[in-house]
Amino acid sequence: MEDSNGIDIGRMPSSCTDLALVGHTKSGLYCVMGSKSIETVYCDFTKQMNDSDFQKFLGYVDVKSTPTFFHVQKNASFSYVGVPIPFEIVNANSGKAMNVATGIFTAPRSGTYYFSFAGLAQFQSSSNSADLEIRLFLNDVRIASSYATKASSWSSTSNDKFNQITLQSTLNLKEGDDVWLEIYSHGIGVSLHDAADWHHTHFTGLLVEEDLV
Repeated sequence: MEDSNGIDIGRMPSSCTDLALVGHTKSGLYCVMGSKSIETVYCDFTKQMNDSDFQKFLGYVDVKSTPTFFHVQKNASFSYVGVPIPFEIVNANSGKAMNVATGIFTAPRSGTYYFSFAGLAQFQSSSNSADLEIRLFLNDVRIASSYATKASSWSSTSNDKFNQITLQSTLNLKEGDDVWLEIYSHGIGVSLHDAADWHHTHFTGLLVEEDLV
């Protein structure tokens, strides 16, 4: 809302100076367009525009044109190498950016995203191999890796052994970028373990901050 007659600057205001030009005269908190985000500023219109106290930056405003977050799980063990890990259980998928059948997340907007994975590596009692590696990919480029290993202290028994594997990453994505998880390698008798109602395997992601351009 304008307080007095002003001019049309032909764009979104990006400063207290712009707000003054369009007609604002009442001092207070305002939202203006920053380089990539909405910013909150305090405008003191009792000051001159060249006064250092005319505008005070206070922080950023969390604006998302499309709320985006997901939490998916598996309900069966998985051991295929070199393919995106698919998921069967959808607990949340706001924005529908996560394709559970393919296991691929496609960024609907450019911005900063956070991803987290947790799973359970199963080592069969007959297995002599000692590791399972999970990798996070962005457009066919490996971004991060995590291992679960068979502890050397485990004795050879008839019981299978288990170990946790986790991975987290914060990524700057462009609209249309694809993110997924793969099993890069594992030994004979080693798999990512899950079963109905066990819920050991979790993959979550969310849009932390959207780039506004």
